[in-house]
Amino acid sequence: GFMEATQMKEHVGAIYDGTKIRCPVIGPDGSSLPLDEMQRRLHHEYVHVVVRHIAHDGVPWWFNEGIAVALTLDLSDKDRDYLRQARDRGALFDLSDLVEGQLTRLDKDQLFLAYRQSHATVCYLKDRFGTRRLAQYLREIADGTEAETASKRVFRQSYKTLQLETADYIGK
Repeated sequence: GFMEATQMKEHVGAIYDGTKIRCPVIGPDGSSLPLDEMQRRLHHEYVHVVVRHIAHDGVPWWFNEGIAVALTLDLSDKDRDYLRQARDRGALFDLSDLVEGQLTRLDKDQLFLAYRQSHATVCYLKDRFGTRRLAQYLREIADGTEAETASKRVFRQSYKTLQLETADYIGK
């Protein structure tokens, strides 16, 4: 009943709607989801709860999803390969395009890329600057600073520089 209750498509693993976290207990094949997978999904969604609590609705989608994934999964070699291929064919997104309202235009494959790119971007930030700077970025946004301006203040990187640094981070 997860898809019926949430009106989400089958590729959505769980959702935080601003008031509740909803997570399926049955997988697409009809069997129960493994406990560790349900815990990972719930942890991911709980990160969204914390982000919203700290910075309300001003957090860009790329950071909100990227931090939720980065705190629940490592960036795998498979993800890096996928992102390198996307980078080499010029398919990576501008971070300014990875905001809530613009994502409704993306198909399933584009959304998959957007999640992986967001994950890699936050992993780069976490590895280079540490989790304290990630928290500082959220506080800047909570104080009303526009997201890219907060990035310039906290990380000393415009979105363009951050995109270039992330492209290097995923490797050659």
